Amino acid sequence: DEAYEASGGERVLLIAHSAGGWLSRAALGDGVWCPIDDVRTSDKVRCLVTVGAIHRPPADVGTCVTRGALAYTSANYPGAFLSKEGVGYVSVG
Repeated sequence: DEAYEASGGERVLLIAHSAGGWLSRAALGDGVWCPIDDVRTSDKVRCLVTVGAIHRPPADVGTCVTRGALAYTSANYPGAFLSKEGVGYVSVG
């Protein structure tokens, strides 16, 4: 919200590194920014750029350092989940 307000109401670009990448993807989740005010994530976020982030759990989920959180995110919010609402996704490295 702070970055959005500082931008004068322009949708923001989020940049996240490593675990912050998939955690940001999980935080964007189902696209509900604020259920009380009926605000969608796509109203506030233009694009999520992740750098050096993993987005798929390993084949043996039991070895995943996220202890299932990445598998949950991948299963419930796969890929560029909010792209149809105009949120861009870019993954580097």
